[in-house]
Amino acid sequence: MESAHNPKLPRMLIRKVLTFIYRAFWSALHGLDNLYDALRFRLLREAGTRLDLPVRIVPYRGFGRPDWFFLQGRVLVRKKIQRAPHLRAWDQLLDTYRRFASNEIPLARLSIVLASQTFEVFTDAEGYFTLEQPLAPPLPREDQVWLPVTIRLLETPWASYQQTVKTKILIPPAGAHFGIITDVDDTILHTGVTSWLKWKVIYNTLFKSVGQRIAFHQAGAFFQALQRGPQHSGYNPVFYVSNSPRNLYDFIWRFLRFNKFPKGPLLLKDIGLPFALHRPLLRSHKIESIIRILESYPDLPFILVGDSGEKDVFIYDEIARHFPGQIKAVFIRDVQHRRRQRRIERFLHVQEPHLAISFFHTYAEAAQQAQQAGLLSLPVFTEWSEKTYRHQAKKPS
Repeated sequence: MESAHNPKLPRMLIRKVLTFIYRAFWSALHGLDNLYDALRFRLLREAGTRLDLPVRIVPYRGFGRPDWFFLQGRVLVRKKIQRAPHLRAWDQLLDTYRRFASNEIPLARLSIVLASQTFEVFTDAEGYFTLEQPLAPPLPREDQVWLPVTIRLLETPWASYQQTVKTKILIPPAGAHFGIITDVDDTILHTGVTSWLKWKVIYNTLFKSVGQRIAFHQAGAFFQALQRGPQHSGYNPVFYVSNSPRNLYDFIWRFLRFNKFPKGPLLLKDIGLPFALHRPLLRSHKIESIIRILESYPDLPFILVGDSGEKDVFIYDEIARHFPGQIKAVFIRDVQHRRRQRRIERFLHVQEPHLAISFFHTYAEAAQQAQQAGLLSLPVFTEWSEKTYRHQAKKPS
């Protein structure tokens, strides 16, 4: 009789019911996703056979070591996307639609050549290919940080091809003092992720082109200075990790180049559009990506850069707990959102953090903090700030 009045029973029952509904929901949607992929593949194969569809390879910058490398990319039906940095809102909207309404090509066979070694790989149901491969014999240690990779499309399920693209993989030099892993959204690129229902994120993505998107003042100079280190003569690798969808890879890559950020691999999230039906991982994309980078370079300490808008503080604390001693410093841009700041303060008060966090409002303030920690040279930061300012002054309004 005592258990019948146990106040915890209704909660346990509700939790079990919600868990069952959640699993059933994802299982049903996963089945629909598989059905959609099968139907789309059948239609695509027939169209490819009859219409000779134009195909393109979309390579992503990879990274590795002399004895191992990691490379990803995608094979799609070619669509015209404008590359100009300044577009009218309507043209940008059309480009955004084309990026997300992509037609992926599964089961495409590709050849990947790095140095004198050749590998073959097939695309998955979403058109992605991933190659994580040891190199035997290892590559010789050279001064060259970015190594060229040749990717050849050999065939699709309906035709043979001879299409080639080139990309590069990052091999950090032996003299690197540390690596840098940074978030993108609202850390270096103003997206409005803290806006109500994230309406600013949607508006900026749909209607603003590369040249109209805003990089935070002196952000590029900060990362350029970090890459060169305190002696302003080194090369510390920079990695960009974001929960933005991979459909925006070319857009974010061009934004980084347009705003003078250092070159680095860009790891984005597969959201599985049009339905976003992929079952969520036990760990988030950002955590998995950071772990992959850290495990790739176990002897290299890292600096983590993020913002207080979402979960960077909590993610970085979890990373520091699992990789003690490998996180050299953490910089968090304060988005000045009262509720989110209180949440971080409660977290830091209740739980002893596994790392020291430097909060900053401007990148000039972050540069001062990094200089005091012996991570960069302020003259290099100032030099790149002036370069970026001159570049920004040339942009059309």
